[in-house]
Amino acid sequence: MGRKKAKFPPVKMPSSNEKKAGGGLSLNALQARFAAALQNGDDAALADLGIQASGNIDAAKRFAVYRNNVFHSLTQALADAHPVVERLVGEEFFRALARAHLDAGGLPKHAPLHDYGAGFADFIEGFAPAAGLPWLGDVARVERTHLRAWHSADAPMNAGAGIIPPSEADAGNDAGDDADPERIAGMALLLHPSLTMEALNWPAVAVWEAHQQSDVEAGLAKIRMRAQKNIVVAVRGRIAGVAGAGEIAGEGGENGETMRVFSLPWQAQGFLHRLGAGERVLDAAHGMEEEILRQVLASLAQNGAILGLRERATPSDSASMDSP
Repeated sequence: MGRKKAKFPPVKMPSSNEKKAGGGLSLNALQARFAAALQNGDDAALADLGIQASGNIDAAKRFAVYRNNVFHSLTQALADAHPVVERLVGEEFFRALARAHLDAGGLPKHAPLHDYGAGFADFIEGFAPAAGLPWLGDVARVERTHLRAWHSADAPMNAGAGIIPPSEADAGNDAGDDADPERIAGMALLLHPSLTMEALNWPAVAVWEAHQQSDVEAGLAKIRMRAQKNIVVAVRGRIAGVAGAGEIAGEGGENGETMRVFSLPWQAQGFLHRLGAGERVLDAAHGMEEEILRQVLASLAQNGAILGLRERATPSDSASMDSP
């Protein structure tokens, strides 16, 4: 794409006092030199690592094979976690985007590869070649929310959860009037432990949903792409009477598991945080319009995001909520 190659932030090299007695490197120093050689192309560190030439292949070329494999693996990890983003921009653009992200952010800080790319959405929004797609970062946030929920704690999904009358819950009715805030105002809600959410500025959930359909272009054509505050919510669980599980609002999995990804009004973010802290519905909904509250409660219940009601409000650590 003809871009200027970005450089990693400098990695601190170990000083002489970090070496073990007898000239060998301590484990920390060895890892620091290895990271420097891997990230910055510091071939001078190869001798300390014990990497030597083999036949006609010098040490730098031997290590370059490993370095390229690492870069390829991390780029593929981002692509696996963000298939919709990749499809929207194309493979070539995505590879350049992923490499620029790697150059700027360095190697993963945690062993599980599904944790890699937590800041990818923010990086996309600052990536100049993607400036013409201001909503692309939010699509990445939807996919990251989906991924985090998928790797969260598991629990059955309970359609209605006592908020919507059983007859309505079984019917899969989406009407917000089915949820009665007054009836449960003094109750606290137990949120599903996998519930994950993220704030958005664009209708990115609709973009994600369109890519779950067989006719992606038809789905995209229905979206009115304009800035609008909302939140994405993702829930993963075992089906226990959730109407329509495995359809577009979610996706089917093994052992009766399903994923639900849906959008809520932006006011629901604070509401969910307060519910997660154990507040009663009445207190958590302070300042929300009743129509919006009904809509939020109905959507949460119908998507299996609420396990049930409880009489006494106690702090809850069940929901994972926003990205750290």
